[in-house]
Amino acid sequence: MINEFNLQRVVFHGCQLGLVSVRNGQPIKKPWAFETTIPEIVSAFEPLKCKGDHVHQTCEGPDTNISGFYTWQMTDQMHKCFQERIHNLSVGNVDIAAVELIPLIDVVPANSIR
Repeated sequence: MINEFNLQRVVFHGCQLGLVSVRNGQPIKKPWAFETTIPEIVSAFEPLKCKGDHVHQTCEGPDTNISGFYTWQMTDQMHKCFQERIHNLSVGNVDIAAVELIPLIDVVPANSIR
């Protein structure tokens, strides 16, 4: 599916988007990933990899459940990407070949692709 739809994979960390432990409030460095045809998502999320400049809480116990949900910061960033994509489409700043794929697949959580 990745090759068939020419998806780009972007990997980023939860600690960069507000994922914190319910036990002590420390950031959790959970790796998250998307496969997408939207270059704005790749551009926005690619830099969100942890630089290792803070302490992390291990993702275990009650933190395991919450780490399965997206943070508000992550969803806000995604909405900004969609707004930017719509703007770019409306002003003609995108390659027409890329536009053809958008109705087929926009964002696919990485764990859903085999």
